[in-house]
Amino acid sequence: MWFKKTIFLFILFLVLIVMVLSACGSNGGNLKNNGENNSLPANEIPPENNRKTPEEKIINPLTGLMVPKDKLLKRPFAVVIENEKKSRPQSGLYKADVVYEVLAEGGITRFLALYLSYDPEKDLEIGPVRSARPYLIDFAKNYGAVFVHYGGSPQAYSYFKEDKKFPHIDGIYDNITFYRQKERPAPHNAYTSMDKIVSTANRLNLHKDVDIKPFEFSDAESDINNDFQTAEKVEIPYNNSYKVTYIFDKNEGIYRRFMNENIHADKNTNNPITTKNLLILYMNTKVIDKVGRLTIETYGYGNGFYVFNGKCVKIFWERKEDGNLKLLSQDKKNIKLRKGNIWIQVVPQNTKIKFDSNNN
Repeated sequence: MWFKKTIFLFILFLVLIVMVLSACGSNGGNLKNNGENNSLPANEIPPENNRKTPEEKIINPLTGLMVPKDKLLKRPFAVVIENEKKSRPQSGLYKADVVYEVLAEGGITRFLALYLSYDPEKDLEIGPVRSARPYLIDFAKNYGAVFVHYGGSPQAYSYFKEDKKFPHIDGIYDNITFYRQKERPAPHNAYTSMDKIVSTANRLNLHKDVDIKPFEFSDAESDINNDFQTAEKVEIPYNNSYKVTYIFDKNEGIYRRFMNENIHADKNTNNPITTKNLLILYMNTKVIDKVGRLTIETYGYGNGFYVFNGKCVKIFWERKEDGNLKLLSQDKKNIKLRKGNIWIQVVPQNTKIKFDSNNN
């Protein structure tokens, strides 16, 4: 009897020891939970597959802004976009890094929108896409861009014939990259998208690295040593049907764009078109045929204005044959733009621009 009782107590003792050791092991060797995270010693690095890799960023040379490396294309795409009344509102202009607005025949204006930023997870519709003009081609060449258009003037096709290596995608010969929207009549309904453009450029081996150095950028304003003029409201009268206005938003530090006193917004998202930098460049313009097509001297030397932060300053522009466009101050020093997107208004020599304070 005594022997059996001794055995029973011994077994019970062993069970208690096992339970105590198990409890200690489940709490990292501590019987008390002091609220600290004891999952890893302070000097131990988490396993590689549990660490989040920092997103690599690089500078977008068209805007001077830092962007994720995987959201920047190898070269820009320059898309010709219509601005005839039946084409409004347009799609995709608000996302462009740089936009030129310039006259075409009949007093209408046309856009050349340049895209280097690209989010493959968020496709962007662009349009209506319209036809090429030689001066639009010249602007695209300033950036080493792939030129995207739907048709062209005889002068533009003469250019393509002379320079067979010029990279361009033409909707007249491409029914994969472009499509027609049923809600608008032709020719105001030709559209494309960034996904389609990039896919076609890859297929045609056009998406190659190029050296892009269009403008210089700075966060400071001290690099511009000129007399400023108030420019909280800027009015650019191409003609009675094409009155462009920019109004400065002090809170956001950007200009909002208006067409004929109506806010200029995107067709699909209703996002307003805004810009950080506004350039107004005077270029010699003249009619060259009975249709009213124009020639615009995109090379040489001219006057202009740089508008930013609610003020403007007189500038010069300069571009040598096959060289990049340069912006110069009154004392002939290179002008550095603010980091952000750019709208460039190309106007005939006699255009009267109105700068004013915004009293609204």
